[in-house]
Amino acid sequence: MIIDGFLNALSNVLSTVISALPAWNAPAFFSTVIGLWTQALAGTSAFAHWIPLPIISFVATAVFAAVGISITTRIVRIVISLFTAGGGSVQ
Repeated sequence: MIIDGFLNALSNVLSTVISALPAWNAPAFFSTVIGLWTQALAGTSAFAHWIPLPIISFVATAVFAAVGISITTRIVRIVISLFTAGGGSVQ
């Protein structure tokens, strides 16, 4: 109950802060970066016989997912450790 109230209050504060911010449009730089990335990948397609790009991309995705999950787990464990739920040291 206490955690629900805390999370509700936190979400209300966060939504208020986000609603106060102006609308954001991505700069044109991002579209040129995507175009350059597409050109680079198209240029490397001739090397696909020697370099297994689908396997490399799959492994890289799996590694980034594992790192993301481990970081998220660590953050959740830190946040949960802040709430002792009546336990902890008694002095």
